[in-house]
Amino acid sequence: MGRVIIRTQKVRLWAFGKFQEAEEIDNISDEKIQKVLKDFKAIELNVLEYDQERGSNIAPHKDDFWLWGERIIGINLLEDTVMTFTREIHDQLVEIMVPIKRRQLYLISGQSRFDWMHGIKSEHIKGKRVVCTIREFSEEFKHETSEIGNKIRKIACNFIDD
Repeated sequence: MGRVIIRTQKVRLWAFGKFQEAEEIDNISDEKIQKVLKDFKAIELNVLEYDQERGSNIAPHKDDFWLWGERIIGINLLEDTVMTFTREIHDQLVEIMVPIKRRQLYLISGQSRFDWMHGIKSEHIKGKRVVCTIREFSEEFKHETSEIGNKIRKIACNFIDD
């Protein structure tokens, strides 16, 4: 299996055998953000610290599809980093490296959520990195008719102080 590494300043999506350029984050208006996130209902917030001195990394993975929904939001704090998206295409391992600045919000959805693994290599963690990851339920658990979803929401309420 061959290996292709792509370093980019823009997010790109794999489509029909070629890369299609997507909008840069700086060009996305509040209107577009509201459209993309209009029905987003956060069910989980993780705050994690990664430390260069400990050799921290995030192994390439796909977040669970059965529990977590279409969109995953991240907020990168303290230090710039690079998220690596990985996928095997025609017996070649393709990596797309996407820079994420400190204090930048990012969204993983669509093809980047379901077709590509994402992770952060240890060499891309400088100093300490803190990330807030916010997830929504999958369609199966999102609605109030979901017994399991309701149980999880009830447990989550134990951690919220009104």
